[in-house]
Amino acid sequence: MRSQEGKPLGNATIACLKSTSDSTVIAQVATGDNGRFALQKPAGMLPIRVSLLGYQARIY
Repeated sequence: MRSQEGKPLGNATIACLKSTSDSTVIAQVATGDNGRFALQKPAGMLPIRVSLLGYQARIY
């Protein structure tokens, strides 16, 4: 994950949600200092929430 300025976002939380209307977390991981992460999730398209202290959380 990177900021709008292109800087790595370390320690951001990446959460796979059950659906856009149900915020139940299916899987979750934190990014490393370099902004990289690996998330094990069920097959299929599921929403992902990205959150980090000082930033507004976003769902993709």
